[in-house]
Amino acid sequence: MSGEVETELKFQLRTQDLAALKTPKAPRHSKIGPAERLDLSSTYFDTEDRRLLAAGLTLRVRRTGDDFEQTVKAVGEAGAALAARREATTALQGERPDIGLFADEETVRLIESAIDGRVLSPLFVVDVERTVRIVETRSGDRIEFAIDVGNLTAGDRSLPIREAEFELKGGDLRSLFLVARAAMAGVPIRFSMAAKSDLGFRLLDGGGAAEPESAVAIDVAGDSSVELVLHQVLRSCLRQIATNVVAVDAGDDPEGPHQLRVGLRRFRSALKVFAPVIDPSAADRLNQQAKRLGQCVGRVRDLDVLIDEIVGVCAGHVDVGGLNRHLEARRK
Repeated sequence: MSGEVETELKFQLRTQDLAALKTPKAPRHSKIGPAERLDLSSTYFDTEDRRLLAAGLTLRVRRTGDDFEQTVKAVGEAGAALAARREATTALQGERPDIGLFADEETVRLIESAIDGRVLSPLFVVDVERTVRIVETRSGDRIEFAIDVGNLTAGDRSLPIREAEFELKGGDLRSLFLVARAAMAGVPIRFSMAAKSDLGFRLLDGGGAAEPESAVAIDVAGDSSVELVLHQVLRSCLRQIATNVVAVDAGDDPEGPHQLRVGLRRFRSALKVFAPVIDPSAADRLNQQAKRLGQCVGRVRDLDVLIDEIVGVCAGHVDVGGLNRHLEARRK
């Protein structure tokens, strides 16, 4: 599939973070443009058996005022909140998708092959108020900084959307990270690993805003350089860590702390294995930070084991209600 590549960083926000981001900071010698506010309503389409999703594609129709556009995105490489996805967008005359309007013939063939004549139906809707600013660095790099506040609705279920997105519109990838770091200063970093389409399908399937995630196998080519393998391994570790930090914060599933500990151990092991090609001072700093986080989540994991595997076993024999309430309070 041809088309532009969308490269972005996304962060989940708390309600109290929004005030701090009304007047964001920027790196030195950078300019922040005026804020533009847009009301966006995006409807995501697929076949009843989700053939687009199975083909690694998502299709949405977005309404902005009286204007409509359709966008198809291909799933791309994603790591610790950094996502790169190929996408194609075209204007529409109404609220239903029209595949034939995409200018690229390959894109049309991909979609038509995936749906195989089946009907595209609306599955879920995302309504947000978006506040957009353009940040331009001294070297001319352009980054779009957007804050989305609204709701995602799938059937009779919904969840709030509060996200900050930084998209590279042109220039050096390093500027994307520098702008995000400056703007998010003072705001707790909670990487958003899931696209809005991911959240919608998760909601349809009965899931929540955040789910624990185990490590995904890494496909390493035999002729890969050490640096490339290190890149793949660290991205995999950081994805597992970032996803499960959010899962731990959002719910009480014991799998969240467990998978977070696994991700941290993998990360620290990778630093040891690849020590010959990593700056020693940077590796030591990262290792110590991962160790401290591991100790914190380890206490949560210990409480989970105590609640489920020890106190839970005794519940049928003695009254453990008071102890359970005490342990649950400690866990939170």
